[in-house]
Amino acid sequence: MSRHIIIDYKEVWAELRDFIMISIGSALYCAAVTFFMLPYELTTGGVSGVSLVIYYCSGIPVQLTYAAINVVFLLAAVKVLGWRFCVKTIFAVSMSTLWLWLFQFLARDPVTQALPHLVGDELFMACVLGSIIMGVGLSFCFLANGSMGGTDIIAAMVNKYKDVSLGQMIMSCDIIIISSCYFVFNDWQRVIFGFVFLILSSITLDYCVRRQHQSVEFKIFSRNHAGIAAEITRHGFGVTVLDGKGWWTQTERKVLICIVRKSHTREVMRYIKKIDPYAFFSVTRVQSVYGEGFDTVKTRLDNQKPILVFVTSDEHRLEKMHNALDDFFDLRSTEDIGCDIKDARYIKRFYAFNAFLEDGGHITLITGTYNNVEQEHRLEGPDAVKQLIALCTH
Repeated sequence: MSRHIIIDYKEVWAELRDFIMISIGSALYCAAVTFFMLPYELTTGGVSGVSLVIYYCSGIPVQLTYAAINVVFLLAAVKVLGWRFCVKTIFAVSMSTLWLWLFQFLARDPVTQALPHLVGDELFMACVLGSIIMGVGLSFCFLANGSMGGTDIIAAMVNKYKDVSLGQMIMSCDIIIISSCYFVFNDWQRVIFGFVFLILSSITLDYCVRRQHQSVEFKIFSRNHAGIAAEITRHGFGVTVLDGKGWWTQTERKVLICIVRKSHTREVMRYIKKIDPYAFFSVTRVQSVYGEGFDTVKTRLDNQKPILVFVTSDEHRLEKMHNALDDFFDLRSTEDIGCDIKDARYIKRFYAFNAFLEDGGHITLITGTYNNVEQEHRLEGPDAVKQLIALCTH
């Protein structure tokens, strides 16, 4: 019997686009190192900073040291974090090694082997331009869910087992690396420029990433609110309808609230104008948006257990399950989550929690992803509770 393989071309293109962005980002990153750091003997944090310091001391090519250190880190990371985390990082490190070699090969003077001073003897200008280009390059990699390796890998491995801030870990490593260049040049000015380079590249990275994730909020007032809401949702955006009252006209109105990425602003405006050219609406920039389709809240709660909803109104059965599952889950009733519908599928679809119900010793567990097709597990026998724990903690 032949097996048909279904290819999701959108998903393939999304992955391909990530690798293209990582290639461009690593090229910009390596251009900053080759044209604005090496010729001016500047340094920065991370593995590239270590490689630069070693190059200034021994003359070992930057790309060799950069690749060697990252190979060691990646071997450890594959074992601790798994291949899924490391694939794009391995690609980024490979591309960076290639770009570092290629840019130096093309840019070095064939006689003196010196790299060009693109901004003359302006050390500060080299620091500013190099840090901006590096920050933009890093943003390309981060927006493509990639990493340039190095201290990012160390921080991710430590963070898996210890509740330590990734930012604190990376910053501590960078301070040590940049400060070490004093022992090479005996020049505090270069240490200061190293920190300026690090700060400016971080500000540029933060600006680029935040700009990409900016969102706007529409407040729409229209007599044809139903038509506008239908048109907006037809194109895949969410709309919330609120009750309002026009004080001047003393008439009841509906107010539509719609939050979208900034890049979709004109698109939503066209949908509004198409349905009601005279609609009144405002567009406001919002700082941070978290939830389905937007950013994920990364704040960690102390000793947070996964939430599991037991669909029952029987206090005795609820207490019995609490005693059996308290060590593994934050067990909640439908009343605890503010739902008065005793339907596990409904809870999974609209509240996003895994939910189960018990009927004559049998347990039916509903799992899946938010607002997507659920998976139903029929658990039977004396080991039903153990099966429930295994499925929800896997």
